[in-house]
Amino acid sequence: MNILNRATVSVAGFVQSPILRRTLATFTDSAYISIDVFGGNLAIKSSGSTPYSDICALQSVAARVDQEPGKITSLDRLDPSTIGNLPPLAEDGRPGTWLAYACTFENGSVDHIYLRLRKGKPADLTAGIIEAIWPVLREDCLKEVASPEAKAALSALLWTVSKKTDAAVFVLNAAGQVLHVNASGRDMLEAGAVLRETATGLACNTPRQTSTFAKAIKACLIEPSASDTDFILFLNAAEGKVPVSLSCYRASSDAMPLVVAIIPQQPDRKRIEMLVIKMGLTPSEARVAGLMQLGLPNRQAARIAGLKEQTFNTYSKRVLAKLNVGCRAEMAHMLTWQASGGRAL
Repeated sequence: MNILNRATVSVAGFVQSPILRRTLATFTDSAYISIDVFGGNLAIKSSGSTPYSDICALQSVAARVDQEPGKITSLDRLDPSTIGNLPPLAEDGRPGTWLAYACTFENGSVDHIYLRLRKGKPADLTAGIIEAIWPVLREDCLKEVASPEAKAALSALLWTVSKKTDAAVFVLNAAGQVLHVNASGRDMLEAGAVLRETATGLACNTPRQTSTFAKAIKACLIEPSASDTDFILFLNAAEGKVPVSLSCYRASSDAMPLVVAIIPQQPDRKRIEMLVIKMGLTPSEARVAGLMQLGLPNRQAARIAGLKEQTFNTYSKRVLAKLNVGCRAEMAHMLTWQASGGRAL
């Protein structure tokens, strides 16, 4: 497919980026960027205004762009006259030299960069500048364009696919006493890090949270017919906040309603590592894959693995390539479901 055709977008599709404007202001007076989004594009510009509807539409797209595409493998100069009706060249007739580049990354992403140089700025130096600053500027632009919820949304996705399959399940009465519990729930009660069992019902780490938990159980039972409604609260644990889902369950019309509490558990990391070794990863790569599957930031995961962050990043790219997946969330989904047949012995 001709990469120039993919780069052609309507001017309404460009969202303004103040970071892009400030960074390139010394040698350009206009910049339009088309960032590769799984074969589509996220279009940003350095000046002008953006309709609110365009901002909303593009914020969700920005959250799906690969923010770690690897190094630039090629930067090809394009002839602007061959691009046809590209909006940056057609929207005004102001003088200036337009430059166009196709920037290819290690993961295959191809970004398109269109710059109008300020008068007197040499065109022959521009390619070197772009090659030096674009990887970092690209990441900054994506963070700027993305909505405040984008990072949380990605975390939610990783959390769901990595933890939801091995949940601790508690069946409780109105007093919060445990009537039944699965194996993961028993392990959690024995550890006592989140919940512990007492004669009067389940207790949390603090009296205040225990009181909140009890109130949530009662609220869940006020309208037992609404069995499809969950009450969500977060409990304190050593590793941070742990989400708890409370649902009302009634076996029959004349039975007392019960509450089902579900706390997602992390699948056994050793099982994940054993699985990916069978899939062709080395033991070192398997350890990195297990940490990636947790959804941890690279810096934190590298510290746990005893590796430099740059080394961890290199291993993580190998892991994604060997498993033939495009991103960490896709990898987490695949490994979680393949490892969900039970715990590693």
